[in-house]
Amino acid sequence: MKKPDKKHLEKWHEFATEAEFNLALASALISQLRDLLSRQNHVLLAVSGGKSPRALMQTLSTADLDWSRVTIQWVDERLLSRGHVNSNSVLIETNLLQHHAAQAQWQPLLPVINPNDAPRELTETERMTVLQAALQAYQRPDVVVLGMGEDGHTASLFAHAEQLAAGIDLDNATPLLLLQPPAAPYWRISMTLAAIVSAKSIYIAAFGAPKRKVLQQAAQQADVNLPISLVLHHSQGIPVHVYC
Repeated sequence: MKKPDKKHLEKWHEFATEAEFNLALASALISQLRDLLSRQNHVLLAVSGGKSPRALMQTLSTADLDWSRVTIQWVDERLLSRGHVNSNSVLIETNLLQHHAAQAQWQPLLPVINPNDAPRELTETERMTVLQAALQAYQRPDVVVLGMGEDGHTASLFAHAEQLAAGIDLDNATPLLLLQPPAAPYWRISMTLAAIVSAKSIYIAAFGAPKRKVLQQAAQQADVNLPISLVLHHSQGIPVHVYC
């Protein structure tokens, strides 16, 4: 496997252990947030869900920052009812919005259902309601933290999804879209590629040898079958920091 080309290698960080990876990425993000807060009144941080970010979020939550001037929003969300254990919102609320970071601003946009009902996937009408509310609340992020699956998807931009073309269209002015993954559960709402690469800084968090191999492949050329590659190759001069 060829090494990533030089422009990516300059901001490419590899780690032997997950603990080292999480500590280094958390430190970089804290430094980035602190620098932005020294130069502007407010900072917006967009974070990804999944299983991997828990330790990172827990470390970030203890950072001594003026979190009252930070807004947290998700990069993507599974379209489930409020409090569903598989929602990215629950992940963020229970791991990031704790300790010092409990002072951050946060807009959970998933609907509350009858407390006697079991958590569930949203109906089509509810999905559209969430999309409209999210578009009204959306702000362009200063910093985006992206995860990546071993299939090369990032955010909820999955290869072969019917909605992918709209999601990766750099001329698409709508920053969020609804998307149904072809081989993963739940409808999603996701930032588009154009919205992602409009941030001031992008961090890709994908620890482990299998994910590193995918990232090395993605760094060679843009490939719609590896949506993460589109972030690497269409970031338009925005710093992309790869932690793997």
